[in-house]
Amino acid sequence: MILKLMMTVLMLGIVPYILGLYIRKMIPCKDGAALHLYCYVCGFFFMLALFEPVCVVASYMRLSFNVVVVLYSVLLMAVVAAVFIKEKIIKRLKLFSLKKTGQTIQKLYREWSGYEWIYLIAFLVLLGIQVYGAIFYFSTIYSVDDATYIAIGSSAIAKNDLYEINPYTGIYYPLEIKRVFQSSLIFYAYLAKVINVSVPTVAHTVLNTVLLLMAYCVYGIMAKDLFKKRDDQLIFLIFISLFFLFGNYTNYSHSFRLLATLWQGKAILAVILTPLLFILMRRILSEHYHWKYGLLLMILSASAVSLSLMGIATIFFVVVILTVLFALYNRNCRLLLYIIWACIIPGVIGAAYLLQRIM
Repeated sequence: MILKLMMTVLMLGIVPYILGLYIRKMIPCKDGAALHLYCYVCGFFFMLALFEPVCVVASYMRLSFNVVVVLYSVLLMAVVAAVFIKEKIIKRLKLFSLKKTGQTIQKLYREWSGYEWIYLIAFLVLLGIQVYGAIFYFSTIYSVDDATYIAIGSSAIAKNDLYEINPYTGIYYPLEIKRVFQSSLIFYAYLAKVINVSVPTVAHTVLNTVLLLMAYCVYGIMAKDLFKKRDDQLIFLIFISLFFLFGNYTNYSHSFRLLATLWQGKAILAVILTPLLFILMRRILSEHYHWKYGLLLMILSASAVSLSLMGIATIFFVVVILTVLFALYNRNCRLLLYIIWACIIPGVIGAAYLLQRIM
């Protein structure tokens, strides 16, 4: 049990943050606290973006699931090792001091007012209720689309295959391009294999909880982006928490996506990636054009498509429309180059999907 917990923290806590450090210079943010949150969230989507080409190529080459596990693990370890060397993480760990950390906490304690502590406690209580629901309640009563999201991943482990078995009938069938590009379905199986738990446990409990906290990382970034005062930021987070807790009026609401079925690709797109893209685009388009921002958009677009083919529409409505509006308003045509960066991967995948449907 302890080993499984350690692997969970490693794969869904430490590794995403380290990968985020690798692309930190691509993130247009100078606020220290917000940058740490950016690193973690973007690092997770970087994990999905790295998994996408490995899984897609392996699927068309009819390689086994175990081969994908080995290939991706090697790739992941190579990137993490590169970050350790580039960012000199080992040297930073040696400089880490519990005494300095304690002094920093004491400084923060003196700076915060009484009202700010009340707002923080209120938010943490509301967040705790949602985390408790994610672990013990919502995942036990909601199982929408599990025939796809869970069965394909479970089949990959049990049969050592990739998208070869129809989740509804249990018989072998030709590769379906719609599912092949949705590599997150196999990513769940990869996490289950590495952590050594079942795919339903990874989806319904582990990811349901981790992604909930990740969503609030994005809303924390949004709060710091919208408001300068700390108490306004905390009030905003309280409002968002109440919105989600009391907004579950339909299975298509954002509350349902966040609190009930957050492991599903469309839900991750709706409540995590789309808000993140809005915040990033506001910052990116306010800066001078730079290829590193374009590369970040390419990484996020690859992860969006790996979650669902609806990611193509997400990139179009968020990145393309906002870029065009900013370019026209600022009379800066160079900003339009971001559309090329963001649409290369979704465009190729969308064209491949349409060609298969026509043929």
